[in-house]
Parts: sequence; C-alpha cells; structure tokens
Amino acid sequence: MRYFVFPAALWLIMSSASAPTDQPKEDKKAEKLEAESPFGDIEGYYICRGVDNGNNKYSGICTIERKGGVYFVSWSLIGVNFSGIGIQTIRDNRAYLSVSWATTRDGTVIRGINVYDANQGNPKHKVVFNGRWASMPGNGQTHPEALYFLKEFDKEKE
Repeated sequence: MRYFVFPAALWLIMSSASAPTDQPKEDKKAEKLEAESPFGDIEGYYICRGVDNGNNKYSGICTIERKGGVYFVSWSLIGVNFSGIGIQTIRDNRAYLSVSWATTRDGTVIRGINVYDANQGNPKHKVVFNGRWASMPGNGQTHPEALYFLKEFDKEKE
C-alpha cells in the first residue's frame, strides 16, 4: 500500500502544479479583433454606392451602430431596406469591416456578405469603406460597394 500512495501523491502534486488557473491567457488575435479603429469611432451615417447583380449602379444611405463588440449595419436603398451584423478586424493598423446580412425579395430570402477595407477619407468624409459584396441566391460574383462617412449620429440630450 505504501508503494502505491507515494506515486499517487507525486502525481497529484505534479498535476496540480500544472493545472490551468482561472485566469484566461491573453489572446492576441482576440485583442486585435476588438481593437479600436485607426479612424476612431466609425458609428454614423454613410452614403452607399455600388453595383448590383445586374451590373446597375445604386446609391443609398447606410448606418453603422456599435453594439458592444459588434456592429449593427443597415442599408436603405431605393425600394430596398436590409440589415446585418458586422465585426471589425484590425491588422497592421488597417481596419476591415465584415458584415453578414439578409433581406426578402418576392418571398425569397436573400443572404449576403460585405467585406470592407477602411481608408482615410478626405475633409468631406473622415473615413471611406471600399468593399466587395456577394449574395445567395445571386450570380456567383462579387460586386463593388463603397461607404462614405456622412455624419455622426445626433447626440441625445441628457
């Protein structure tokens, strides 16, 4: 019995020394996913311009609103409104915004994704998102779309 207790006690001591703690390890990738944009707060109204599945140009208004670590994005184009959820990724001091979305047209649900690369704007637009989007059902191709910062949301009176 004495020979069994010693190895068991040694195993218990060794395993507790290497047991994980309750403290989570820092995840550098997660840190980058939640990092602040090099352009500051990206919430607000944007002018949206792009090309649809039929190769026709369109324009409208897009809003980007932060909800914790994600973004609620909505588009209002002529006759079409839809919304989605997005995440921002920062890599090498560049900001990317990826948004999944859905809408219904003629009883058919259309799902899509937009991926934007944020660029420094000009005096008129503090940030410009240049991107590509695709949808299913769709024509199997990606299409260009750009978002031009228009203005911040109105501050609510306290």
